[in-house]
Amino acid sequence: MKGRSLLQMLTEAGFADAVFHGWTGYVTSSRTQGGLVTARKPDGSTESSQ
Repeated sequence: MKGRSLLQMLTEAGFADAVFHGWTGYVTSSRTQGGLVTARKPDGSTESSQ
């Protein structure tokens, strides 16, 4: 099975303009490290605006 990238999964979930900005330096194990990602939910989301 071919893996999917986090940016691809965010796009498939409906987010737009997903960008990986880099690693945070936070390491929780030999296989896990923190990264900074931003994305936006396009207009028409279900969040109420007040």
